[in-house]
Amino acid sequence: LAGFTNNAGNQDTGAAVDKVFADQQAAMETAALSNTIGNPAEHHYQAAQIFIAAIPADIRTALESGYQVMLLLPALLLHKDESARMQQLRFLAQQLGAQRCEHIQRLHAALQTINTDARVPVLNLALPLIKEQPAGRLEYLGTLLEQLAMHDNQVDLFEYALLRIFQNYIQRAAQPAARRQWRTLKNADMQAAAAELLVVFARKTGARNADITGLVQQQLATLEISADDIPADNVQTNIRGNSNGWVNQADTALLRLQDCTPHARQQLVQALMAIALHDGHISQPESELLRAFCSLLECPLPPILGAV
Repeated sequence: LAGFTNNAGNQDTGAAVDKVFADQQAAMETAALSNTIGNPAEHHYQAAQIFIAAIPADIRTALESGYQVMLLLPALLLHKDESARMQQLRFLAQQLGAQRCEHIQRLHAALQTINTDARVPVLNLALPLIKEQPAGRLEYLGTLLEQLAMHDNQVDLFEYALLRIFQNYIQRAAQPAARRQWRTLKNADMQAAAAELLVVFARKTGARNADITGLVQQQLATLEISADDIPADNVQTNIRGNSNGWVNQADTALLRLQDCTPHARQQLVQALMAIALHDGHISQPESELLRAFCSLLECPLPPILGAV
């Protein structure tokens, strides 16, 4: 963050930040987006500078403090519904004490002054400092975040994205060189996992049930996977799945795909992007879930998709 001026109160800067994230709604092409995987260009850095310059002072302070940054993640998870949020705050007060709970509320208030699309970029800024915490504290934070997300017995797309990005980052930091048995998308197990992930993504990003099968089969064809090799009930089970069933389905598929070769995983990410862009746009929930999947597949996207 060094070298950037806090212009949170500057109207022109705020408008510029809103435009950066609003552009994320604009039409994109899969090729343009996929070319940014692990490959940020100059305009991505420029967009990031505009964003960082407008981070509110309270958030900036938290991002520079090993203590306060731990409170930033619960603040990101506070619900937009007041009744649900009050329930979460009561839980946090019991777990962390009144003083820390009040600090979380201040951070949440500061987060409300910036575009909601900035939530994942703020998370990404927080993670390098968070991973320096002792293992016991990280384990406690992970459990706290899971309980906070499940306060209403449901996990929404952003809650899933935050939890999995956090968990994956901490796990990779602790075990950076885990052994793999690489498999390509010619492997039947990889094919089934890829199909399951595509179906979950199509279902959770607003595609109509009638369109899901066609969207998935189209992308399976681009991956040279025959739909005949995928159990027919895979698609239908995911389409009819219960409110939280998709979480287990996504986690199972992503775990199996850890053994997929890097090139094949990049091809799968391109297929996910094509589904997200089937209507010519990428929405906030789509971008957050896509970013979570890309993080677990180790194919990072630039912090601000609107800069593509």
